[in-house]
Amino acid sequence: MIAGKRATAQRALAILDAGLKKKPFICGDNYTIADISLFDYAHLANEAELETAGLPAFEEWVARVRAQDRHLAEIYAYAIDPCAQSIDRKRTQRSELAGII
Repeated sequence: MIAGKRATAQRALAILDAGLKKKPFICGDNYTIADISLFDYAHLANEAELETAGLPAFEEWVARVRAQDRHLAEIYAYAIDPCAQSIDRKRTQRSELAGII
C-alpha cells in the first residue's frame, strides 16, 4: 500500500514538474496562494522518500518560493499552534464533563 501511495505521489510531482517547465509559478507568472498551498507539502517530498533530483523545474520552483519576500522558512510543530492548543483544551474540557455526567 505504501509503495502505491509513493508511486502516485511521484507521478503527481512529475505532473507538477511538467507544468512548471512552462511557467514559473503554479498559476502562471505570479506567486499566488496556489504556490503557498502546494509548497507546504511538496517541498517535503524528499522526507517522504520521493525522488526530486530528476525534476529540475520542481526544484527551481521550490527555490523561487523560498526566495519570496516574507517566506517563513521555519516550520513550527502543531503543538505550539495556538489554535491547536485551544482545540486540545476544548477536548479536555469535554472529556472532563463527560466524566461528570
